[in-house]
Amino acid sequence: MAHIKEEILKRVREENDIVEVIGSYLPLTPKGKNYFCLCPFHDDHSPSMSVSREKQIFSCFVCGATGNVITFVRDYEKVNFLEAVEILAKRANIDLGFKVEKEIDTKYKEEYEIYNVVTQFYRNNLNTKSGEEAREYLKKRKIDKSVIDYFDIGLSLNGGLIKSLINKYPREKLINLGLARDDLNDIFENRIIFTIRDNNGNPVGFSGRVYNTTSTSKYVNSKESVIFKKGSVLYNLYRAKDEIRKKKEIIISEGFMEVIRLHT
Repeated sequence: MAHIKEEILKRVREENDIVEVIGSYLPLTPKGKNYFCLCPFHDDHSPSMSVSREKQIFSCFVCGATGNVITFVRDYEKVNFLEAVEILAKRANIDLGFKVEKEIDTKYKEEYEIYNVVTQFYRNNLNTKSGEEAREYLKKRKIDKSVIDYFDIGLSLNGGLIKSLINKYPREKLINLGLARDDLNDIFENRIIFTIRDNNGNPVGFSGRVYNTTSTSKYVNSKESVIFKKGSVLYNLYRAKDEIRKKKEIIISEGFMEVIRLHT
């Protein structure tokens, strides 16, 4: 783990007023010298979290959650200490002097590894001769190479993915992750692939769209797995959250293509 100099840590705390930081996440109500809000760390129905600008701490009178601005960001964002410091350093335009590597749950290290491999496999497919028709389709939708790269758009062809994985990864794991059917055929055959990433930027799911044929299902989506909970992931949020925090507004769109068009 990288070591942060104490003077840098002190500056991160001093240049991120706890009222302003928590206020960027939650609505605060002034009351006397302090501010109050619903506590995000338990099922709170009456504002029980106090935020003190004078002491630069927060405290919940019900669940006991307490700490400084770094503690709040760590627990609210569900990141580790270094990642919380990095978030606050970016907010205050402070250079830490090193890049913080994102941690993944080592319990599911192989699952994340598989999704990274598959993401690259699909991206490579789109750049082959077999991907020419799909690239042309995307071009007509005003999606150029820079946008394809930014959003990790790929292509699933007629087979090949599972054959390339089966000798390295367990059969059941590929099925449980929603990449293979029981007969070991690819789930997303002959579809343009949109990569779904979690809030830390890890690929955890896909959505495949038809582009050169008719189908009763325009989209085929990844099923839930140990690393993908649909209710916890919003497409493109991990890229947009810094701007959301700065502007205190968010535009939510219906589908993948709409999000991409809004971006372009």
